Amino acid sequence: GGDGSTLRLVSCSEDRTAFVWQRDPGSTSGPFRPILVELAAPRAALCTSWAPNGGRFAVGLASRDTAVCYFKEDLNCWIAMKVGRSKASVVATAWHPTGQYLATGSMDGRCMVYDVSEDNMLPQPRPPWGEAQVSEDTGSWVNAVMFSPNGRYLAFLSQDATVRIKDLSGGPQAVVAVVSWRGLPFLRGAFL
Repeated sequence: GGDGSTLRLVSCSEDRTAFVWQRDPGSTSGPFRPILVELAAPRAALCTSWAPNGGRFAVGLASRDTAVCYFKEDLNCWIAMKVGRSKASVVATAWHPTGQYLATGSMDGRCMVYDVSEDNMLPQPRPPWGEAQVSEDTGSWVNAVMFSPNGRYLAFLSQDATVRIKDLSGGPQAVVAVVSWRGLPFLRGAFL
């Protein structure tokens, strides 16, 4: 489960599929077997990231939305619930360390943060689940998004060779610090 006792890998593909790969329960050396993710995606699955507790993951979709997936025991399948809607493909996702928020970056130049609290997700979504908490326009498509380890900062890297950092302790309207680079754009980043 999400306690780290099961090694899992999530994969997504341009053929609109996603799988969670894991060994049979109790096995530490057997083959990894795929478990279907019911994405119901009309277009490519472009990126994915696990929630900090390992119980859910997000998939960015070319259909301009994001799937938040959870395991449904009675179906033995991962089920997707859609969150947000962009004007272009979602190409980056990152979870807040608490698992309550999900940041997305899309080719429409927006970085969004949604409330995806597990408490408000199941059994049926209820507000504020899925509601945008932060919206930033970069003017260029977003290559990567990430939260700092303590969750205070949100960073997003854009195709215009900028790094943008928002101090979330200042609330949704906090000013974004922008650092411009003269070289090629950054594709990935990580806080330490």
